[in-house]
Amino acid sequence: MSCGGNRHHFFVQETQANQGQNHLMAAFAGKAAPAIEALERIYQVHKSAAVRQKPGEAAQLEATAKTRKLFDAMRAEGIKPPTHAKDGMPKMSSRFGYAEIQNTLDALEGGQALSKDSQAVVDQVKAKHGLSGSGTPQISAVGFDHGGYYRCSNCGRFASQDKGHSCPATASADDLAAMLERRLKLPSQAFQGYNGQALDKIMAEARESGSTRMLHPLSGEAVDVTLDGIPQAMMQGFVPEDWAGKTHTVLTDDKRLIPVVDADGLETIFATDNPVQMAAAAYGLQIDANAPIMRATATSRSLSNTVRQGEQVSVAGGQEYDLGHFIGTEFRKNSAKGSLVTIRGKDYTVYARSKDPADASSARGAFAPKADNIVVGRTLPDAIRILDEGSIAESGNGEVLVYDKNGQLQAAYNESEQRAADVHGSQNASSAQMAAIVASRMLHPQNAFDYALVQDFANFQSGQGSPLAAADSAYLSLRTGLLAADDFKSGKLTLGGNLTAQKCPQCGQFMGQSGHNCPGKAVKPAQKPSPVKKIPAPTIFAPVTAPEPAQTDVPVPVQVVIPDDFADKLAAAVGSMLKNQPVPVAAAVPATDPVVGAAMKELASILAAQQQTLERLTQMPTGGKKSGGFSSGDMQGLSAAITGAIAAAQTGAPVQNVAVSSGAEKCPQCGQFMGEDHVCPPRPERQGNRRPTDMPELDQEKALAAVTLPTPDLYLENVPKEWGGQRFEPLDENVPALNADYEMGKQEKAIFNVVGAMLKRSAGGKPGDSPWNRSFGLYGPAGTGKNTIARQIAASLKTDDGKQGVPYYEVNVTPDLDISQAIGEVVLTTDEGGATVSRVRLGPIGLLASSGGVLAVNEIVRSPKLATALQSIIEDGELSIPTPEGGSVKIPVHPSAIFFSTWNPGYEGDADRPAQAPLSRMSAFKLDYPSKKEQADRVRAFFRKNGDEPPDDATITAGVDYWNELRVLTGGTGQEPQLGMISPTPTTPGPRELSRFLTLGKDVGWENAMRTVEIICDQNEDLFPTQRAILHERFEALFGLTL
Repeated sequence: MSCGGNRHHFFVQETQANQGQNHLMAAFAGKAAPAIEALERIYQVHKSAAVRQKPGEAAQLEATAKTRKLFDAMRAEGIKPPTHAKDGMPKMSSRFGYAEIQNTLDALEGGQALSKDSQAVVDQVKAKHGLSGSGTPQISAVGFDHGGYYRCSNCGRFASQDKGHSCPATASADDLAAMLERRLKLPSQAFQGYNGQALDKIMAEARESGSTRMLHPLSGEAVDVTLDGIPQAMMQGFVPEDWAGKTHTVLTDDKRLIPVVDADGLETIFATDNPVQMAAAAYGLQIDANAPIMRATATSRSLSNTVRQGEQVSVAGGQEYDLGHFIGTEFRKNSAKGSLVTIRGKDYTVYARSKDPADASSARGAFAPKADNIVVGRTLPDAIRILDEGSIAESGNGEVLVYDKNGQLQAAYNESEQRAADVHGSQNASSAQMAAIVASRMLHPQNAFDYALVQDFANFQSGQGSPLAAADSAYLSLRTGLLAADDFKSGKLTLGGNLTAQKCPQCGQFMGQSGHNCPGKAVKPAQKPSPVKKIPAPTIFAPVTAPEPAQTDVPVPVQVVIPDDFADKLAAAVGSMLKNQPVPVAAAVPATDPVVGAAMKELASILAAQQQTLERLTQMPTGGKKSGGFSSGDMQGLSAAITGAIAAAQTGAPVQNVAVSSGAEKCPQCGQFMGEDHVCPPRPERQGNRRPTDMPELDQEKALAAVTLPTPDLYLENVPKEWGGQRFEPLDENVPALNADYEMGKQEKAIFNVVGAMLKRSAGGKPGDSPWNRSFGLYGPAGTGKNTIARQIAASLKTDDGKQGVPYYEVNVTPDLDISQAIGEVVLTTDEGGATVSRVRLGPIGLLASSGGVLAVNEIVRSPKLATALQSIIEDGELSIPTPEGGSVKIPVHPSAIFFSTWNPGYEGDADRPAQAPLSRMSAFKLDYPSKKEQADRVRAFFRKNGDEPPDDATITAGVDYWNELRVLTGGTGQEPQLGMISPTPTTPGPRELSRFLTLGKDVGWENAMRTVEIICDQNEDLFPTQRAILHERFEALFGLTL
């Protein structure tokens, strides 16, 4: 068992001590899960603190002694202490974590107070689980993160446990709406529509009362939300209580359902709509809203009645698997290569490839791309075997249990936590665990791929399909479901967990929630679990129209047996609905809700009007050999006629000829429908930077005047069409503007000159050229102009189409950054015919690399994985994006792609530099604070840029001198700080803050401006007054003013 697993096991034992009647459980209202979560978080927080603070020798000795005491307690409970060292002790930082666990347990036992950080963790966990205050779960953005830092998940800033946190995202209703607009891509008006003060009201309540009550319109769940937690709650779909009945559920661009109060111009989704019911109605069936849906040939959900009841099964611990990790363990684990999986007497070699179309998922070609061959995975084919031979059950507590053919428990999967474990103690992915996960997807299908899995598994069980097809469907189901990350789910599975289950007193084997078939019984042989019933699907002819609305009561629960042909139609219908492709309905089932009924009547009238319009359009002369008379299948010709008729109505020009005998085809070059004499229109000319003709040549332009790069490829000609390339419309240019007031100091001029020389060397993309010549690093304190350099380089570069300026993209590394989304990932979308297909969606890094321009990746040291990915792109000269079939798409890096990586060494605990490998692929430049003269020039440029009169020279000089003294006082020049001494992050103000400070002093007075500087002081009651006095004393000395 891993160190984390042993630690978790000990925490579980602590909650179970004295039959659960102990001080630890009492602190958490008898709930084991939050108690275990709190202990683990306390360990992580104090371990991380030890890494940052580097405690002295005395503290190390104390931590070691308390760790020994805790480890002795583990051994007494039969648990191996989590260490592999010869001296039996973990790393020093871990000792501080274990020592605090011992302190916490001792304090709870003795009724004493916990340490400040541990108490904060306990309060945070109890609030999250609704164990404090009102008893309602609480959502807050501020708390200890997984790295042990106390910070805000909205803005990423560190927070104080004593003074609270003022998050800029909730400074005002406009700030909150702006954040929601950025994150959800919905207009801010969507959250303020029916009442301009809607957001102000809930924010005011949260400020005054400490929290505000919010509800989830779809689930009905209630939560108490702090002021800083409001953005997090609203992004999860929660709304204020008084918004009840006033919200509309809308679909965002990234396919999320969010309640809003103003849905004008947005796509509204009825929250009560059930895709399965709608799809059933479309094909003539009525299904009760609460009826579970499964096939007659699906895996049985119950065991034999002869088994006896066992205690609760639970799953905990394990390691996380994202999509890349899972693909690695399933298709690339060398130790599994060549091993055999025997299914119904036939051997399948792991990692062998099958070209038999029957071995491919039924979803391929309909919802996913076709595959030339199917790879035999390490666990999924064997998981199909386990489900075929065994049986499954649901515990009633959220676990799906898998039993073998002898009725013995094999594995369990917790659906809410997405965590699996097996009885063999496997610490990574295993066939039994995957069987439990696959069973969960079949029991509770959520998308078209899940329905394809049910279909393929049923075909295999009935002898009409291949186990590899079922395994392929299982892979697609996981890839598009559990392993697909978005703002609502992590896209991760936890495998190799710890399984807790009672052992049978007679045979010693593990029992599930429903017991097991004990081989040790002497009374009579144990009955095996009921085999999966293979019921032949009845032949049912789906009616053309929906049945009459007879009031038929369907008892619940009820098992609805669905014919085979309906399963395929249901999968297609649900898949289309999920992609917002409405399924044609011959006659709608009458709605019982009068509001919905009225909406349906309105929709019917609109459709009728559209039908009449289409009929008139089909009778219009279209030229060519035929006129009018479209067949029902001639949709392309109909579309072309509609397009031509609309154009004619708008311009008065004659209707364009459209050949409709076999449907108009689209031109592969321009995407327009082609007539007999079609000529592609000219592509729009790239605009570049439109600099004023009277503007003199700027310093940044002079430095790059000798460089001419290849024209950026805004049509992605080198990207395969099926992956979003060879576009009909160009990408947005995103060319930054030239800054005529940009002040270049000595270091900026040196950087521009070196960059220009290296770009000139690689200009033209000659054979053998390497993107290494176009990769640069900029590092130094915050506010020294790193991004400004990259932006002005993009604005100044000339290209061989005679234009100036290239696209500019920025990527900010944050805790929420998804690397695959930043570079490129395979997503599900619809083609022109409405079918669900896989496409590559390029992120800003992928777009820039494949089309050309300047990319700035900020704070690269915060993501070693992204740095490694960039290293591969730069070194190989190509993007490599994995495909659903286990292959990859290779896209060459454009010869005008330029990469900038920026970082602030040591800022907020960051590393000083990237790892050696990515660092060796770039030319790195240090940007230090500018000279006093350069600082003063930048202040003047700041005011001129905003159309303001700069302060007088004496004020600017005093401000520059004051700012440089603050750098020294806060330790920004390497000395021991006198201000912000105990802050875990640097508090040195940068050049940006100086310009703002002088602006505020000019506009609202120096006393008010000084309030914005006080944040650099330590905020506790002992140190703040002294440090604030130092701030004011130095200001008065340099400015000659008395505050």
